[in-house]
Amino acid sequence: MKIAVIFHNVHMGLSHEGLSVLAKKKGFDPQTLPSDRVLVYINRSHDKLKIMTAGGHILGYLNNRGRRIALEALQYIPQAFGNKTGLDYDKALRLHLTKVLADKANRRSGVGMYRAKTFEPLKPVAALNAALALNAK
Repeated sequence: MKIAVIFHNVHMGLSHEGLSVLAKKKGFDPQTLPSDRVLVYINRSHDKLKIMTAGGHILGYLNNRGRRIALEALQYIPQAFGNKTGLDYDKALRLHLTKVLADKANRRSGVGMYRAKTFEPLKPVAALNAALALNAK
């Protein structure tokens, strides 16, 4: 699953049909969308999002209850989506923060960008847990 496009400032009261019309106006038809692509809709305050699949079906909905969704973490939503668990935003956020921390550590050590074959994800550290705790508030 890959994100085809992210629509910003969307009214979350829109139905499937309303979201489909919005996508069509922007040149994306959910009925002809490849099966491995999704459309992501996020509201103006960035605390709610919906994911639409091919055929115009809503795959997931996230209400972050007033806490802003980190737009940088949206790229990890396909990896954080489970068949049984649905949309796991906390997992997407952990993936994003792990990458950011790894990049910072590599820059400080002079190693540069890591290679995907040799990189092992960082174990949860106090800084990561603290960042997740701040997002939970």
